[in-house]
Formats: sequence, structure tokens, C-alpha cells
Amino acid sequence: MKHLALYRIARIVWMSIVFFVQVTLFQLRHRGRFTPAVNAKWEQLVTHQARIYKKTALELGSLMIKLGQFLSARADIMPPSFLEELEGLTDHVTPVPIAEALSVLDEEWNAPHNERLSEISDAPHCIFIDWRIIP
Repeated sequence: MKHLALYRIARIVWMSIVFFVQVTLFQLRHRGRFTPAVNAKWEQLVTHQARIYKKTALELGSLMIKLGQFLSARADIMPPSFLEELEGLTDHVTPVPIAEALSVLDEEWNAPHNERLSEISDAPHCIFIDWRIIP
């Protein structure tokens, strides 16, 4: 069931709504009163949300994991406790077989991938793409 698009969308939207409501209520309750105790409660809320996000991302996979990896690299906008919780997502991405990835490129570009790429590594942890412009 977790692979059905509607189920995935519903889970992501519901999680987003819950997070939004939690943050909004927190801000309404503590507007203008950010004491050390309130900051600790905020960190607790953010950590809890990060745990839920991580659990959901691991269950739904792919794009959710990638988004979590992106967020975990954004120390400028995300709280430290959220970053710490999402750090482990980098190890949980299942590699896609190179043949499958290349067939997707061929299909998307309506041309063989080697017409647009001069080199592509088949190592699952590192894909090197060297773009060349073809007139």
C-alpha cells in the first residue's frame, strides 16, 4: 500500500498539516515569551517532528529521503536538533541499478544517453556526469 501514489501523497500532506498546526499553536502559546524553558520546549517539538519525518521518509523512501538529506545539510535554516535527527538518512538510500537509471535517461531525453553524456560511472554511491553541449 505504501507504494500507491495516493497513499504517499496523503501521508506527506497529513504530516505537513500536523507539523504546521504544531508550530502555529506553539507560536501562539509562547508569542514574545522566549525564555530558556520555552526554547527547550521548542527544541523538544522540533526533535519530535524530525523523528516523525525520518520515520516517514524511511517508510516512503526515495524523494522523502532525498528531501531529508537536503534539509539536513541546511544548517542555516534548520534547528540543530532537527539536523542531528536527520543525519542518518544518508545511509538509507537504496541504489538504483545502472541499467534502469540509463533507460530512464534514454526515455526522458528521447535519445541514447551517450549522445548527451561523455561519461557516467556505474558506482551506486557516486554518479559522475560530464555534460557536453551538442549543437
